[in-house]
Amino acid sequence: MDHWFGGPFLAIEAGWSTDNMATIRNGKIYQRVVLPPGVYTLEMDIPDCTLGGEFYTIASRGEELPDIANIESALAYGRTSSPGTFNLN
Repeated sequence: MDHWFGGPFLAIEAGWSTDNMATIRNGKIYQRVVLPPGVYTLEMDIPDCTLGGEFYTIASRGEELPDIANIESALAYGRTSSPGTFNLN
């Protein structure tokens, strides 16, 4: 939990990279939840991140998250490589 930017926020640190984390390909952090059938929206407020990397937030069915090459197989996804508010529908 990080309290920067008026948090608390989930904070993820992968080290101090000199290449905008470009060497980390298909790295995954996930949480599994079981939801009843319905229509959902996930809203994320990202106040700070490493700019220029290739980062995505993905909603997927099943036990695994797809790699970037197969990202279109996810239920929903969005590139979250810059600060801002993002929605997955």
